[in-house]
Amino acid sequence: MSDLAFTTHINHDDLEVTLEITAPGPETLITIEALKDALAEGNVRRGITKNAVEEAFEALIQATEPGAIFPIAKGKYPEHGEHGRLDFKVDVSGEAQYQGDGESGEDGSVDFRAATKIVQVKVGDTLAEIIPPTKGEPGFNLAGKVLAARDGKPVSVRLGEGVELSPDGRFIQATQEGRPLHSAVAIMVSPIFEVSGDVDYSVGNVNFSGHVIITGNVLDDFTVEAYSVEIHGMIQAATIKSKGALTIRGGINGRDRAEVYAGAEASVKYVNNAKLTVLGDLTVSREIVNSTIWCRGH
Repeated sequence: MSDLAFTTHINHDDLEVTLEITAPGPETLITIEALKDALAEGNVRRGITKNAVEEAFEALIQATEPGAIFPIAKGKYPEHGEHGRLDFKVDVSGEAQYQGDGESGEDGSVDFRAATKIVQVKVGDTLAEIIPPTKGEPGFNLAGKVLAARDGKPVSVRLGEGVELSPDGRFIQATQEGRPLHSAVAIMVSPIFEVSGDVDYSVGNVNFSGHVIITGNVLDDFTVEAYSVEIHGMIQAATIKSKGALTIRGGINGRDRAEVYAGAEASVKYVNNAKLTVLGDLTVSREIVNSTIWCRGH
């Protein structure tokens, strides 16, 4: 055996015992029996690895210089369970999402107005999966005391309009078409998409299966397509296609390029230099100037 010995380091906070090869001294040990006494005195009763102890003493015989450290005992920290959560399968922010650099035409031009998309779901689509909580796994310290672990808590799920749980209670699914939303209140599918301001390059073209509310204007060369449309401002040289009712609280300044279609009744303050097709009744409260109107109703 070499003229070296072990110093024992017992760390109850880190749940670990190590042996360090060092020069012999009053507090060092060179036999397994002496180590057992040191561990008992240090209140180490669990986590000792027999093979690690044997390998450490074999290394002590071969060692020519101090410094090597050998872990021989280790406790186990408790592993607390994970809380349940919602694993969303679609974007539920409710915002139009930027999709890239726009669509390229045959001539190589790029239409940045088509670079955003409103996330929508259909009936039966999965919005989210409910991930259940996991159980905690207890640990133990060097003295053998069990360290308790907490179990995870299930996620709180509140269902709003247009959603339901799957029969097995695992998934949240849409019961109507629309825009998926999640807030502190609930997860839901809304049939309404609101643009707070103008339809411009910050928004892009709007294509939505439900009701669209635009609090500002629709600027030149942008397109709005929806089941029904409500515009608080005015329409410039833009294209509006509403399968149902259309309400324009301002007017239309089309500059001979605006095209507006309503599959049901429509109301507008004035129409100026535009083409307007209405399958229901049309109400114009002020005037029609230099425009083409096709109306199936009154």
